[in-house]
Amino acid sequence: MTKKLLAIVCFSDEFADPGNTNNPACDPELAVAVLRREGYEVAYLPANSVGHMAYPLDHFAEAVIAGAHDPEDIDAVQEEVDTIVRPFGGRCFECGPLPENHEPFADLFDWPPL
Repeated sequence: MTKKLLAIVCFSDEFADPGNTNNPACDPELAVAVLRREGYEVAYLPANSVGHMAYPLDHFAEAVIAGAHDPEDIDAVQEEVDTIVRPFGGRCFECGPLPENHEPFADLFDWPPL
């Protein structure tokens, strides 16, 4: 079985500031296209979920790529994803092994974790 890594991305101008989440330079769709061109499988937060977000103008994506589950590969993937998405108003804020039977965003609204 191929090991995969999962990188979580948020697209926003200034994090945790609802007054700045409508950055005209923020282009998550273009960033997702670039990630896909670079070999990532990308899931985008479904539009029907956005209304449930604290900052509904933010957008989220999950990028998956093959990689070893060691700190060097995880750091390298996080840095690569961050480098790709930053020009489009995104930041990769988390990266790690893809959980078995992962469904994109399935547990997003299951907070607080049990």
